[in-house]
Amino acid sequence: MQHSITQATTEHTAVLDITTVVATAPYITAEPVRVSTVMPTENSQGLSPDNLILIRENKTWNEALSYCREHHVDLVSITTELLQYWVTERAANATSSHVWVGLRFTCSFHFWFWIRSDAGCYQNWAPGHGSDSQQDCGIAGAVETTGRQQWVSLEENQRLNFICYKCSGDSGEGLIHP
Repeated sequence: MQHSITQATTEHTAVLDITTVVATAPYITAEPVRVSTVMPTENSQGLSPDNLILIRENKTWNEALSYCREHHVDLVSITTELLQYWVTERAANATSSHVWVGLRFTCSFHFWFWIRSDAGCYQNWAPGHGSDSQQDCGIAGAVETTGRQQWVSLEENQRLNFICYKCSGDSGEGLIHP
């Protein structure tokens, strides 16, 4: 899989166009979703459970994204089975039925992507969700807090707890924020 990112500007804000080439089929996302410019110093294999923080405040997906970027780094991207395990450990302490993660659907091009633009083959979709299902606009990815704790697609205006990624050594808050 090959990625290229080019910066374009609009009248109001900078927008990144993300091109992903799978085999010979490119997809370009022109929806105004910003990809984080703050990249972790370690790859996903170098993360520890201490880098993930559950925020037990109910926010829409966009509000959760803004909160994570303002107070930490970003909504978490789940690109490995180990990260999934750590996320489910945090999600089990949530006060909502699901928790937002950094997974977004583009209705213009009909595919899911991680907002940190992490590449990975790992997937954990609940039956009837993800690539194999019919998707509407205005949806984002969440993790179930009980049961199999798989990924589901939900309307982004639902208010849920969420999981942020934070830098190592960030001692601003504990692993669970009330």
